Amino acid sequence: MKKLLVFFLSIFCLVVVLFFFNRTSLDKVFSIKSGHLSFIKRGDDIDNLYRIAILKPVSHPAIDSIQKGFVDTLEKDQSAKYSFCVYNANGSRTLMRSQTEEILNGNYDLIFTIAAQPSQMVKEVSKKKGRSIPIVFGAVNKPETIGLVTPDSLDKNDITGVVEVVDYKKSISLLLMLKPEIKNVLLVYDPSQGSGLEPDKDVVKNELEQRGINLKIVEIYQSNEIFSKVQSFLSSVDVLFVLKDSTIVSAIDGLVRLCNRYG
Repeated sequence: MKKLLVFFLSIFCLVVVLFFFNRTSLDKVFSIKSGHLSFIKRGDDIDNLYRIAILKPVSHPAIDSIQKGFVDTLEKDQSAKYSFCVYNANGSRTLMRSQTEEILNGNYDLIFTIAAQPSQMVKEVSKKKGRSIPIVFGAVNKPETIGLVTPDSLDKNDITGVVEVVDYKKSISLLLMLKPEIKNVLLVYDPSQGSGLEPDKDVVKNELEQRGINLKIVEIYQSNEIFSKVQSFLSSVDVLFVLKDSTIVSAIDGLVRLCNRYG
């Protein structure tokens, strides 16, 4: 029994030594808490860091690359040091709301939001709470249309961002140049993603109707509804059309496989 105790004590000491050795050899420290990822540079003085929260609706290559570009750009800044907490709502509006509350209750110097829905939610909740944390948004189409940017907010200098411009008319023209035989199109989108997608839907609808192409629309409110609602339409359409829609894009790999199955 004594030998066994000594053996386990030795293993424990070895694990502790390896743990601290590995930690000091890392360039960044990572910790996961409340469903988000935090990281700071090793050796940074935590008290002198600017704390930035990043809120994204889902994780997929396009959104993840925006996050990476934002972080990489700030880390090149030699005049200041930063820590980042990344909140991923995983396609859940309920989780996004709770994460927004957590961010606004935290001691952050700035909030970076990716896509329209997180940006709207952070602005609305921060206004209700009377918080004035600066907000920077990315990948938002028509921010003024969805009330994200107003003359009042610009005067206060509390929100700014990068506007995403999508030209669906050009996309449709290119599509028909490559596939002139197209007669039926299926548009899949989430109408609850703020009012930003409704004008896009109307542009696509009008453009296709002017070209004599039939359009079917399927509304999706949760990514787990996609396959049950979409599958029955695929045998009668030539193209499945997707907007800049985080709910749909979060399941894009499965949609591609489904479309391939129906040719």
